[in-house]
Order: sequence, then structure tokens, then C-alpha cells
Amino acid sequence: MKDLWRPFALLMQTLTEKELVGVGAFTIRTKERLCCLRPIGGLLIIDTLLYPDEIKVDLKTKLPQAKLSVSEKKMANNLVEMMTQLSVQRILKIIIAKLWKNLLTPS
Repeated sequence: MKDLWRPFALLMQTLTEKELVGVGAFTIRTKERLCCLRPIGGLLIIDTLLYPDEIKVDLKTKLPQAKLSVSEKKMANNLVEMMTQLSVQRILKIIIAKLWKNLLTPS
């Protein structure tokens, strides 16, 4: 049963150690929303980035306990770094495309 928590523990420890958050999108009913995944204590909080004052968190929750090997931690760190670089590249492409569109569109 403890092995079920390993992927979650690996994600939480990696995000916590690197002081990173995840950014993504999810759908509620028919509307897609931008969200932020933040490790807080032992919880992975999903914040819709619209109403942060509505989020209540029990900061006493502990990280899940799982024995993680050095190779698993290294793999998780490499994966997070790769995903971070891909996200930055995608964001830069969007920004550049919008800049070019604004430059080429007559006012």
C-alpha cells in the first residue's frame, strides 16, 4: 500500500526541494481554467489563480512518507527541469508570435 504513495511523494519532494509550482489548465463544467499546483506541507493544492483567498489549507499536514532511491530523485529532478525548459520555450513562442502579430497589424 505504501508503494502507491511513491509517485506522489516523489513529485511533492521534487517540487518542494526545487521551490517550483506546476502550471496547467483543467475544465470545470464547460469552462477551462488556468491553475497552479503548489506543494504546501503534505498537500498538493490546486489554485485556480482567480480566487486565492477562498483556499483553506491545513499547514500541519505532513509530506507522504516513502522510501525514494537516489536514482528516482535524480530522474524526477531531470524531468522537472526538462518540463520547465519546455514551458519557458512555449511561453516565449507565444510572446514572440503576439509581438509579431502586433507589429504586422496596422493600427
